[in-house]
Amino acid sequence: MHAEQAYLFRHGLLREAAYQLQLPGDRAKLHLLAFELIEQIAGGRAPEPSRRQGAADAAFLPHPTDAFAAELAEHAGYAQAAQDLRVVRSLYLRRAAEHAERFFRADEAFLLWQSAAELLDGGDRGEALRRAASCHTSTGRTAPAESMLLQALGLFRGAGDRIFEGRALANLANLYRNLARVAEAEAAFAQALAIQREIHDRWAEGVTLTNMALLYDQSAHHAKAEEIQTRALATHRETGNRVGEGASLGNLARLYLETGRTELAESTFEQALAVDRAAGNRRSECNALGNLARLYERTGRMALAEETNEQALVICRQIGDRTGEGKGLGSLASVFSLTNRPGKAESAYGQALAILRDIGDRRSEGVVLGNLAVLYGTTGRVPLAEATHAAAIAIHREVGNRRSEGADLGNLAALYHNSGRTELAEAALLRALQIHRETGNRRSEGVEMGKLAGLYHKEGRSGEAEGMFDRAIAIHREVSNRRFEALHLCDRALCLLALGRPPQATLEWNAAFAMLRELGNGADLRKKADEMREACLKAGVPACTDQDPWRKP
Repeated sequence: MHAEQAYLFRHGLLREAAYQLQLPGDRAKLHLLAFELIEQIAGGRAPEPSRRQGAADAAFLPHPTDAFAAELAEHAGYAQAAQDLRVVRSLYLRRAAEHAERFFRADEAFLLWQSAAELLDGGDRGEALRRAASCHTSTGRTAPAESMLLQALGLFRGAGDRIFEGRALANLANLYRNLARVAEAEAAFAQALAIQREIHDRWAEGVTLTNMALLYDQSAHHAKAEEIQTRALATHRETGNRVGEGASLGNLARLYLETGRTELAESTFEQALAVDRAAGNRRSECNALGNLARLYERTGRMALAEETNEQALVICRQIGDRTGEGKGLGSLASVFSLTNRPGKAESAYGQALAILRDIGDRRSEGVVLGNLAVLYGTTGRVPLAEATHAAAIAIHREVGNRRSEGADLGNLAALYHNSGRTELAEAALLRALQIHRETGNRRSEGVEMGKLAGLYHKEGRSGEAEGMFDRAIAIHREVSNRRFEALHLCDRALCLLALGRPPQATLEWNAAFAMLRELGNGADLRKKADEMREACLKAGVPACTDQDPWRKP
């Protein structure tokens, strides 16, 4: 090829100038020609994507044109002056959106579904809006998602489409769940289930039950969550929904972990992984590995936690799941932080943030920022930690993530307390407690109440602290949070020592320490042993413990 020809075809400005020299009618003909040639070379006209009207969601069937579907839709739009291609443009917009979703490109899929909606009417328009809303929800942009779902719901009702009315209600309920709007979520889930049972849409009913169980899990109604999730699992197995079966098993495993049934949680995570792999659901496999890594982290198996997080990241990168990759890097950073590798932790948090910001996942960005702020605090960068906590809390409020807002306020309180700002610490803890109570987050309520009791104890208000420790420990036992039960029992023993009751302090502290040893967290063991030895020395009494954190039981 001659140099002049190569330059002519490769330089964008020359291409644009040549394009603009063509008359509008000629440009439309050129676009039509390009459309026809690409479609022909790629295997001919693609079929209409399924509206998914059956009892079970029909899988999206790939077609060779899918890689070029967005380009074909663009050419069809510009070729309107030469030939009416409105229907064909709608076809390729929807296929391009499906293709983008399969490769986890939520922002691109959202724009394509939105463009498709402009060309459609009735229930078809409603479905395009519903899918666009789903893309927005996945990246934490809830306000436009809610508006789209309400529009879609109206269109489905106007068209008498009960199948999709039920599914749109379930989507809306899940959105309200993410926003901690519990009463609205419960009402929408109940409406969705009523429709799905009326029309015998068992497949969708199983999916709705799976998400409904998460609502009760989040508000620490663990018995109800487990009962509903178990029903969801049975429904998935009845309808042959292997993807749903893997999801429910994974959710049950997380529930078992939260309620202290660690061995059952681990075996159930392994079942979920087996189902995900058999179904070829690599995204769910990645999620299950990430959750299993968190179990290993909680039970002190840090090397295994790191290895499992790495396995999850490999899958995310192979399938192009940028959201999963960003979250996975955040989880790996947490392991680095807990194993005293702050440099590697900070680097992994930075990589996670870069990905999550690139894809516009504000919700996950806020979570990672909050964890990074904790790292800054533990490495002595107090002003930076405070600013990063503030940035994280601002995002939580923007996307309606009240659970994370409460958690970050609790972490910010610890930063205030460690830097001598007791009044600010107490105010932040009280605000965190208020949020946890409003959202029904009993687990976090217990954690923050124990922190507030610890603050009162260190400020010499041990009488107030004792009663608050008792209330926190009661919540830990209610929700089976054994780690914080043990930690706050240790702290309560320190409080008893300050109140002049060494024998009771010794008895309770040794029992709590034995619980920590059983849980296998070496860092907690060493920290609490050091705190008790220092407290005994300060109180002028013999060592209140016969426990050595390095001695094997």
